[in-house]
Amino acid sequence: SGSIPEIERKADRYAAELLLPEKAMLEELRPPVTLATLATLKPRWGASIKALIRRAFELGVITKRQYRYLLMQRAKEWGEKEPAVGVAIEKPRALRKVVEVLYGLPIDCKKVALDCRFPVWLVKEVLEAHRAIKSNAPQVNAHQTQPKTKQAAKVVPFRRRA
Repeated sequence: SGSIPEIERKADRYAAELLLPEKAMLEELRPPVTLATLATLKPRWGASIKALIRRAFELGVITKRQYRYLLMQRAKEWGEKEPAVGVAIEKPRALRKVVEVLYGLPIDCKKVALDCRFPVWLVKEVLEAHRAIKSNAPQVNAHQTQPKTKQAAKVVPFRRRA
């Protein structure tokens, strides 16, 4: 046990090692460390440039002076909103998948609404928001009772473990 700040520091160190492992980072973060080189690492590691700067400092790849300089340059260049640099925006899909498995395709929004005790319009709106970006799943139209296309449910059975 320990104080809350001490526990938070340990959690931060654990997260840093888990997300940006020391051995791999020492191979990736080679001097000179610049915003441009960090921007190329951002999509590869799925970490912010600010986190990469911090990790470079923690691992002794850059000095405290370089650390401060890079943070100032980052703030000057982007403020708090860094560029996405190829990091895809995730779209939640699990809820729609569950409904597809339980209700099949096309999804009967009225049945889902009745079972969940939600208004039909809300079910349609939520399912549409959780549709994959490029999906073969039928689009739910807020003004329709059924989706535009009719398809048989394609459910893949899971084998039980022995």
